Amino acid sequence: MNVLMLGPREPIPTTKGGAIEKLPFDLAKALKKYGFVRKVVLIATTEKKDLVGRWVQINGVDIFYISTPIKGALFYFTAMPQISSRIKKVYEKLRNGDDEWIVHSTYFYNLISFNKSADPIIISEFEHYPWMPEHLYHKPFISTVRRMRWELDAQLRIELAHYIMRKAIMKR
Repeated sequence: MNVLMLGPREPIPTTKGGAIEKLPFDLAKALKKYGFVRKVVLIATTEKKDLVGRWVQINGVDIFYISTPIKGALFYFTAMPQISSRIKKVYEKLRNGDDEWIVHSTYFYNLISFNKSADPIIISEFEHYPWMPEHLYHKPFISTVRRMRWELDAQLRIELAHYIMRKAIMKR
């Protein structure tokens, strides 16, 4: 069995505090080290533009850098579908013949293009947004307009999550 890990950012060195980068990488290392899987591939973004589109191997884990990090609002309607499509192409190349794969994503957005997958999909969502109202973890809203924008944005993300997760569940 093989595992395709879809991580959000470059695992080595960890960026932005490291937890979200460290978890998928450490899981991939452990799966490989203890022989639970034959091959582990981690797909991540990188700040280093010269690494985009390249493969590296660290501690037995093959890492493919898919793009630079996504920045900006509404990324899940613009850049994320493009990146998800690239991830799907890498997955299709890896999945040759009778190989069994498990796809594990730390964000559901990575799976936008995975409408048809013969392999099990695991989603480990780490993002508290949009599931938790912003006013519970940010300073009070300055304006009604900002709150309305947040509420609309949160609703769009929730609908997108439901769409992606239904696709993952319906395959079984």
